[in-house]
Amino acid sequence: ALTFLEHSSILIDHQQQVRTGIMDEAVAFPVYASHDDYLALGTTLFNLGYFTSGDLSNLQVLQYTFDVAYARLLLPTLSIGGEVSSDYGTTNQSTLLAFSSLVGVMYAPTDEMRYSLVLGGIGNGMEYFHTATEDILTTIKKPVTLEIGATMKYPTSLEPTIVALYVGNEKVFLDNSGLRYKGGIEYWPVQYLALRLGYIDDPVQSSARFGLGVHIDRFRFDYATSMNHLDDRFHQLSVSYDLWAQPEGYIR
Repeated sequence: ALTFLEHSSILIDHQQQVRTGIMDEAVAFPVYASHDDYLALGTTLFNLGYFTSGDLSNLQVLQYTFDVAYARLLLPTLSIGGEVSSDYGTTNQSTLLAFSSLVGVMYAPTDEMRYSLVLGGIGNGMEYFHTATEDILTTIKKPVTLEIGATMKYPTSLEPTIVALYVGNEKVFLDNSGLRYKGGIEYWPVQYLALRLGYIDDPVQSSARFGLGVHIDRFRFDYATSMNHLDDRFHQLSVSYDLWAQPEGYIR
């Protein structure tokens, strides 16, 4: 949620997992923005899609997630932020409510370099499974995660970005799950088009991600996919609209 706060945008996002048919429909929007403070709301609908051909087609569940995100600039180079989420799940037999949160800090010594640390998985999530007679809904303790990352862009802040690079690693504090390594690169061949490539190296499985973005005036269109034929194959499409024009002299 804190990503779109920087642009003060309304964001609509759709994601579908290919194998299971699970879909997430999300909307996020800012409710307050000043020079030092940003506050935003978001909501996500988790469902099993408009078709019934996935692996979970017999499961009838809906989950609504409501998010409140806040970020504050403490110093010109240092900011903190957090997010509180509430999950409301429902099946034909029961309903359930769960809460979770995350906190993070970002250090930006220059416009070209940013370092971030995010502690997530604080609280509970939900788990669904289907038996011969009913759909079962239960709360589970989320695994606590700690992610450290760095973002670099070229050239300097006085010129439009041509290349941006992200590297990071995430520790999931669950049994001996090890570390998850993430990397991504974004290339702008022309002013309005971004090409993206990412890779996640996980102890369970690894996969590449591909994407592109189009930026036209205040509109942003983004698409991402994974061609992995294992569990994590997905398609994601998002559209955002900047509520007001960027200030004069703004550099992407």
